Amino acid sequence: MSRRSLATTACVAGALLGAAVPAGVLAIPPTGPAENPGSPPAAVTIATPQVPAAGGAVRFIGAGFLTAGGAPQKVYVKIDDHGDAGIGPFTAAADGTLKGTVALDDAEAPADVADPSKDHWLRFLAGPSGKYPNNGPPRSLKAAFRVVAPAVRVVGTAALRTGSGRVAVRLRAADAAGVRGTADLRAAGVTLARGAFALADDAPHTVRLALTASGRRRLAAGGATLSARLTLTPRGRSALVANVNVKGAR
Repeated sequence: MSRRSLATTACVAGALLGAAVPAGVLAIPPTGPAENPGSPPAAVTIATPQVPAAGGAVRFIGAGFLTAGGAPQKVYVKIDDHGDAGIGPFTAAADGTLKGTVALDDAEAPADVADPSKDHWLRFLAGPSGKYPNNGPPRSLKAAFRVVAPAVRVVGTAALRTGSGRVAVRLRAADAAGVRGTADLRAAGVTLARGAFALADDAPHTVRLALTASGRRRLAAGGATLSARLTLTPRGRSALVANVNVKGAR
């Protein structure tokens, strides 16, 4: 997704009055003006109010993002009102609806965006600029989301090893209450292994996932190592995705 610099605070008056500014600059200050849905008012909703701290992304939907002339409006998004640059532009559909996703690890995200103890939100900014002079009316909308800590995590960074038709994974629960769920290991669109886990306490546990037929074939070459994605889905909690290496048995 491309990014464009947002104007500094000195451009506030020009943004709110719809004045043009130099090409490529959106006339919105870095922290955004006061809440302003525009006229007629636009609205935004976070489609994923609970976002995993690791590898999480915020999906959003909106409506009413049309220019004064009835054209789809271009919208920039900032996380926690952070920085001088926005993520975007996201362009609304012909009817003014807006859909998109912002990753927590985006280059424009603040350093503490994955902190579950802090408040987080997306700021939606739209308005006329030198590049988009007919992109009014000016709008600034805020929608909150919550970052949740993973209920379980992968222990260690060494390559996962296979043996006896299974892949060994070291997992640890985030709390002493333990957690149950399922695990799925995939590489290049192919499911290598899957299985269930049950962690009774917060100590590290070895969970062995059964290799699929496809997984056996992919790892048939002795000592072969594959880059894979391990998805852990605890019951009642957000999923966690981890990038791992899987080493075939010699």
